[in-house]
Amino acid sequence: MSAVNAVRNATKHGVKVVRDVAKATTATATKSDARHGARNSSDASPNASSSRHERSNALKTSDGGRTASTKAIRITPSKPPVNVQQRQPPLLTFIHEPFPRSFNCTTFTSTRLIATDSSHPLYTRTKRRLASFDPTKLTWRVQVPMAVSKKPAIRRGAQKRAKTAARAELRELGFGEDGRRLGTEGEGREGDGKSLSGALIMLMNRDPTRSLTFKSGEVREEVREWVERTLKTRNRGGRDDFPRDHNPRRIDGGGGRKTSFKDSMRKGGSGHGSG
Repeated sequence: MSAVNAVRNATKHGVKVVRDVAKATTATATKSDARHGARNSSDASPNASSSRHERSNALKTSDGGRTASTKAIRITPSKPPVNVQQRQPPLLTFIHEPFPRSFNCTTFTSTRLIATDSSHPLYTRTKRRLASFDPTKLTWRVQVPMAVSKKPAIRRGAQKRAKTAARAELRELGFGEDGRRLGTEGEGREGDGKSLSGALIMLMNRDPTRSLTFKSGEVREEVREWVERTLKTRNRGGRDDFPRDHNPRRIDGGGGRKTSFKDSMRKGGSGHGSG
């Protein structure tokens, strides 16, 4: 009897153990499946996030490339402009009176004042100098405006350099300082063999940088152009044109009326214009 009970108990307990084992196995399997699903979901989410991350990185990279290229385009210096050499303004302005009188554009203000004041100590000598004026010669001088420099020494230096260059160019073209032809040395040169005449002012540019840093070649070139232009005008039978801003009444005090050499001599208008 006891043996039968023992077998029954063993059988019951064994079945229970088997049932417990089966339940445990089922629970374990369920848990493992759940874990596996969770793991798969967790694996899927990193993949998705990683893919999104990769896409965002790709976009950032592309944007960064665009930005970098844009910056490169902005930073890259453009091609330097073509260096077009601009012609500088003329150094000299030529004011020429082909038929000058005693008082002309080359006459200094002090000479005018002395010549009109009989009580001045230099009145007689000035009158004699004016009486020796020959309008068939070229009376010329270089004038440096006050705007170039307030110091007389600087203005005189620029004036001397320009005058030396102009004198050298006149000699090179076959003319003396007074505009006369230099004998056979001037034959076959510019013009028709005639001499230069009249009163001429070479007014330098008001720009200090231009008038204080010029080269003698610039003066010679402009003087040569003026001589050629004057001789061509004379060969055509015309007269030299005054600049538009030229006012004969203001410069020579002659009332702006064109007079011939005979008229000026008849009125006693002989004199040295260089004052």
